Amino acid sequence: MPSDDLPATKFILFLQNHDQIGNRAFGERLLVLAKPEAVKAAYALLLLSPMIPMIFMGEEWGCITPFYFFCDFHGELAERIKAGRRNEFSKFSAFQDEKIRKRIPDPNALSTFEASRPDRGIRDTDLGKAWLVLTHHLLTLRKKWIIPHLHHAQSAGVKVLGLGAICAHWYLDNRKLLTISINLSDKNTKITEPHDLIYTLPDTRVAGTLPAFSIVASMENLP
Repeated sequence: MPSDDLPATKFILFLQNHDQIGNRAFGERLLVLAKPEAVKAAYALLLLSPMIPMIFMGEEWGCITPFYFFCDFHGELAERIKAGRRNEFSKFSAFQDEKIRKRIPDPNALSTFEASRPDRGIRDTDLGKAWLVLTHHLLTLRKKWIIPHLHHAQSAGVKVLGLGAICAHWYLDNRKLLTISINLSDKNTKITEPHDLIYTLPDTRVAGTLPAFSIVASMENLP
């Protein structure tokens, strides 16, 4: 691949962005579409991987506000955009019914834009506070274990552990090897228990196992 020789820090990593969410008919975020345990494991992968992480608009506190496709056109062009967007979804089985397509928000309506503003009140809920604690913890680990060794970070390969489960390695500076195993399936799988753990989710994980919706990160000193 043309990018094989590039260090990990040349890449931006994200779980969701304005395109992936906004291009959905109803702008759902990952926390609305997937199990929270799976999203937390993926979020840990995002913040502990050597690539530069991008957090999307309230993701750090578990925002579930939709992010719709919106724009600001007027007249005939606005009507054509509204009709074109709804017709685009007619190719999908879930939107064969015209009544359902009419529920897709009008991109030019001010209400569509306003409804896309993150609800910051979620930050003050127990769920929002828990996500902020998780974010702070993962960023603290990143600062301590990952950032000091990033300059020449390079992929050291990946292994498929099973459906929805992989183990990835990166060579870091100072002869460090970062290993992250993640299981986003609902089936348990086995791993060779790593030494020098820096993070594991859930805390109740049994050594040598990678339970459903779990992640294990370790940092090894190479000889």
